[in-house]
Amino acid sequence: MTPHVKAGSRSVRRLISDLSSGRITDSKAGRIAARLVARQYGFSRKSVPRRYHGTLGRIDIEALSVLAARASAQVVPAGVPEAGAGESGCVPLGLECYADSAHFEFLWDPASLTKDQLADVDGSGVPDQVEKSLDVMEKAWAFFQDQLHMIGPTDTVTVWWGNPVESAITDRGASLGLDLIFMPADYDTAYLPVHELFHQFQWHYLMAATVVIPNMLPNLLLINWWMEATAEWATTQYALSTDHTTTNAQDVPESKHLLDFFSTTDKALSYGDFTNGFRQYGAVAAVQLLTEWFGQDFVTYSWQSVGGKSVLDGVSQLDDALARLDDGDMAGTLPSLWLSLYTTCDPATAASGAQSSVFESWCAAHVVNELGLKTETQPAGSVARPVHSASSSRRDSHTFAQLGAGGAVFQDIATPESGIGAPLQITVDAADASHLAVFAYAWGSSPGDWCASDNTFDGSYGTTGATELSTKIVAPSECPNVTVMITDTQVTHHDDQAVTVGWRTKATGAVITNGTISLGVSSTGSLYNQHAADGTPVGLMDNASGGDGLASVTHADSWLFFLQDETGALDGRAGSYLSQEAIPRDPSVVDFWATSSEAASIVQVGPIELVQYYHPSSNPHAYQLDVSVRTDQDIPIAADTETIVYRRTIATPVYGNYDEALPSYVTVGHDPAQTEVAGYTNSGSGIGTIGDSQLLTPVDIATLDAWETHSQAMGIDLYLTPTSPQITLYIGAAPEADAPRVVNSLNAGTYLLSTPPSEENTDPRLTVILAH
Repeated sequence: MTPHVKAGSRSVRRLISDLSSGRITDSKAGRIAARLVARQYGFSRKSVPRRYHGTLGRIDIEALSVLAARASAQVVPAGVPEAGAGESGCVPLGLECYADSAHFEFLWDPASLTKDQLADVDGSGVPDQVEKSLDVMEKAWAFFQDQLHMIGPTDTVTVWWGNPVESAITDRGASLGLDLIFMPADYDTAYLPVHELFHQFQWHYLMAATVVIPNMLPNLLLINWWMEATAEWATTQYALSTDHTTTNAQDVPESKHLLDFFSTTDKALSYGDFTNGFRQYGAVAAVQLLTEWFGQDFVTYSWQSVGGKSVLDGVSQLDDALARLDDGDMAGTLPSLWLSLYTTCDPATAASGAQSSVFESWCAAHVVNELGLKTETQPAGSVARPVHSASSSRRDSHTFAQLGAGGAVFQDIATPESGIGAPLQITVDAADASHLAVFAYAWGSSPGDWCASDNTFDGSYGTTGATELSTKIVAPSECPNVTVMITDTQVTHHDDQAVTVGWRTKATGAVITNGTISLGVSSTGSLYNQHAADGTPVGLMDNASGGDGLASVTHADSWLFFLQDETGALDGRAGSYLSQEAIPRDPSVVDFWATSSEAASIVQVGPIELVQYYHPSSNPHAYQLDVSVRTDQDIPIAADTETIVYRRTIATPVYGNYDEALPSYVTVGHDPAQTEVAGYTNSGSGIGTIGDSQLLTPVDIATLDAWETHSQAMGIDLYLTPTSPQITLYIGAAPEADAPRVVNSLNAGTYLLSTPPSEENTDPRLTVILAH
């Protein structure tokens, strides 16, 4: 039977002719018709014979839809009747029915639908599904036009229900650019008609672009994310207009795809697979935030900007909308947008009142386990919110990620106990970091519980030609965790690039104790003025009396580092003595960690890494200090270097105005068998350079005429060699009468005991111990 349908293109007329002549069967014609429509809009690449290739207009799409519908029933009707507003009926063969309203004609084939789907409870002769759909669509049309100020189609929109063309396209509804909507056999009348109708309003602007149909597909691939995201948003707004409390989850079922969006934040902002994927629907979260910030006109302006464009890149319409609103551009907005989205469904965000009722309803209804972003263990993927104890996080580490245009990656870091209150340094490396931005913020129980203070949020933007950018942040005790966010602020399409994110806790030090004495260990390994929890400065403290032998002196304890060549000469070019300017270079802290009773400092000095590890000794009045070295293989030591000299120096002060010289208050013991030990003492707070090594001898303090600080230093030089890369020292404090017994218990052959005769050093008089 020849189908009584009209076609405009030669290819469709040829298909109708082949069907009429019997060259092809009804079912084959139907399959070809469905595939032609799907290929026209890029929904399918299934092949069709070349003789049917061509560009399709609206009349062709209608003709193909009729062919597909007739093929499914193996009967070809006499055509689709013209219908006036408010009319309904079926064609004589009873296989094509219609109903219409002010803006729509609704078509369906009873043979392709079930009895339940065609239910007509009110006996009007029109299925309840059709009546509800037309009612919702007319109300939504008025809402989009009057409240969102969007312009809709100028012609009547044809809605095909249950047509095989729809299943060939997406099987979940499709809204094409020729005033055509295809609805599946089963759908929610409160949601899908509204969503697909907003696409028709979008098509009004898309067809005003100068992009022609043959080139539409690559443009649609880029802008489809905005089409779906704003259609979801508009559907939500319509639902809110009919229910003024909160959005019911069932009104916007596609919001269940929020997780698809949040779990792929590293993708390009405009990323989406509009034939199979759902990520673009979840991007409604971004639209919701943008409209909360800039007003609902943001969406309207974005679509108005499409008109006249020769290329639809998927993102420039956002910049156009912001420019019209005088609110900058997306490059400046993206970091705030991603940061807000990252904490959207965080319980702490809801508690702070920073979450709208729309988000609250979405998160409660569709997001399982708070977006899957907060777990006891590190989850997979670039979006992760591990909740760790402080000691379980690495202090010095890095991670890798791929980052798309306008995307963002997140890394959560639980600050180690020793790093609380210390700067956390973050670096980002990429082939092109010029359009990247890195931000870090501190939080307490969860990322939404973030600390808004000057030192708990920081960020930086890349500059032209940059391959690295960095920032730092200080995590206080009440907010010991940090989230690092890297955003690609160049939203226009470009290839994803690899980024490396590294972080290192730049701890300033910690107070450790064995219960008898306390040490304030700096990150460089010396003892100096670290503050206890109650704010007390600690250098080398006797816990029972509270007396401290070092806390009142700047850099009273320090170490020096030398390389000795085969001639015995010492080279001071690499070292650290923090109170002497003659040494040109401070060490670079590689790592520092501490527990309540132990601490370790690793610093790099030239080609060598120096490790200083403090831990309790066998005597509670002394800490053991293990010193070892390891070489940096990338920076070789000079071939003639035989020995590394490590010098430990402690200066103990006396304050006052004395008329005569004070006697030496340093007691020296040296075991000649310890040939690896040399050293010196001297007066004054400075320390001279070493020529030939000298044995340890006490030196009297000079007489000074005014109120000054009188200090006597005690020091030990120890030698490390490639065959003996580790040495052990003991540093402690004890009442003067107990100090010798402490040394004896340690079996220390070489020692220095300093008991300053100062007014502060009483009750009891403390002796500072340095021994080997």
